[in-house]
Amino acid sequence: MSLFNRFFVLLAVVWLLPAPDALAGVKPEWVQKGEEAMNRKRTNDSYVFKAFHQADADYNRLMDGRFDPLIHYVASKYRVERSSVQLDSLVAGAGVPVTYRIAFRDAEGEAVVLAQRVDSYLTFEDFNDQEFRWEHDQLFAVSEKNRNVVFDCYGIESANNGLAALMSVVPGVGQLYKGNTAKGLVILGSEVALGAAAAVFQLKAYGYQKRADAGEFPADSWQSKADGYKLVRNISLGAMAGIWLFGIFDAVVGDGASRLKVEPATGENGVGVVYKF
Repeated sequence: MSLFNRFFVLLAVVWLLPAPDALAGVKPEWVQKGEEAMNRKRTNDSYVFKAFHQADADYNRLMDGRFDPLIHYVASKYRVERSSVQLDSLVAGAGVPVTYRIAFRDAEGEAVVLAQRVDSYLTFEDFNDQEFRWEHDQLFAVSEKNRNVVFDCYGIESANNGLAALMSVVPGVGQLYKGNTAKGLVILGSEVALGAAAAVFQLKAYGYQKRADAGEFPADSWQSKADGYKLVRNISLGAMAGIWLFGIFDAVVGDGASRLKVEPATGENGVGVVYKF
């Protein structure tokens, strides 16, 4: 494979690799980072965030069983029969999420756990390249049993596009900020690879140009090789500039991972509701 063919294969790989992120969409921050990262955002320790994942080819069956992971979690944690766990809901008032009441009886007597669903994420995914199924992720805030709890105020917000564009001055960082990890790493890596290629081509061109200028035989051949490497160097630099501009543009218009915003329930964005036992 000639030098030029290898180079254009590299360019094709660089430009095509970011595509899967854009096609698949961007998972919310809490799906990507997990419940431990979200628990660090809590303003009090009267509850914990729990993330649950389900998958099923049948959408209706999946929705009918959407509370099963929560019930299974409570039953497993307190070592009770799942069939004995009862779930119903409480409506505290306007602006307050529906609170789910999970009641059961364990060795210590009657017990209640409260939970609020913070967010959910539903996708239709290709499974094993042969069949499709629904993937359902849910994030709940769950109290300890029989414990007075104050749930925080939760909100889902988008990444700041202006900040993402500013951060993209360093290639790929804007994408990393917006949760497009694979795309950000590809952009950053491609810039590094193209920069290194440009430096190598420049050194090659310099060496052949030096021979040509010195009249070393065959001078025409050295000049031709020098010109060829200069051309590929310039293409490398042009590709770097193009990918850099693409990164800034993508950081502004591309989808970003939604982020979980947590504030005290008694803040100005909401009224605190204390659940007492």
